[in-house]
Amino acid sequence: MTGGRTFVVLDVGGTTVTVARVSACRIDGDPTTVSSRQSEPAASIVGHFVSLIADVVTNETSSVVVAMPDPFDFEAGVSHMEHKFAALRGVDLGAELRARTGLEPFFVHDAAAAAVGMWVEQGRPVGNVGAVTLGTGVGSALLIDGVPQPGHDDLWATPYLDGTFEDVVSTRGLRADHAARSTDDVNVAEIAVRASHGDESAVAALHWYGHHLGLGMARYFHVAAPDVIALSGGITGAWPQFVEPMTASYVDHGGTGRLVRSTAEYPALIGAAALAEARPV
Repeated sequence: MTGGRTFVVLDVGGTTVTVARVSACRIDGDPTTVSSRQSEPAASIVGHFVSLIADVVTNETSSVVVAMPDPFDFEAGVSHMEHKFAALRGVDLGAELRARTGLEPFFVHDAAAAAVGMWVEQGRPVGNVGAVTLGTGVGSALLIDGVPQPGHDDLWATPYLDGTFEDVVSTRGLRADHAARSTDDVNVAEIAVRASHGDESAVAALHWYGHHLGLGMARYFHVAAPDVIALSGGITGAWPQFVEPMTASYVDHGGTGRLVRSTAEYPALIGAAALAEARPV
């Protein structure tokens, strides 16, 4: 997964969108991260994406690669999301971007892209590598020798407790648990800061979070048994506060792979370009 073509890559999240030019698994310049505007009308969202692409495109750009969360039809370029980017549901985003940028769009699963980026960061190991992204939502992927495997991208929707895994192990899940303990709704970064200073509610919320994260990963990846599971995303900023309960719960429930925090700053940008590079021209 190396090459010389240049891509404009959009990493689309529920809260932010990051854009950059990427060539040969290297980011050209500093990526730009802005609001996703995910709750706006479809025309506004599409126009926002087009504007971001226009700001970084060059004559050398081969195509646009868009890393999107599930549920999304990656071949057709059509979103089926309801919980975020609701206005894009049913919109042919591929046709819109093609018409307005003159470039061929290629859509990839954001968690698969992040997984490939983390795989590159880990030195392209041979064998099974699991990946989990933690943020507004929860993403998952399994790679075998760097190639994403089907059927391992739905950890977020796995039935868990009284809902889904994402209901518990996501920004909203962590914030809700902390708020219930403290009656104080603050963001994840603040919860991590409070936990680092010994705040009991924050410590308990992150312990609860780590326990459920470890348990869920052990169950989900049980059959695949990856050699390593790499984790990335905004919530990993609280890694020191939840790594111990996460690891203990993972091992207690049969997990055998190493759990590592990815230090790659923009794994989805690198991985999305690598996946696009691997496609036939």
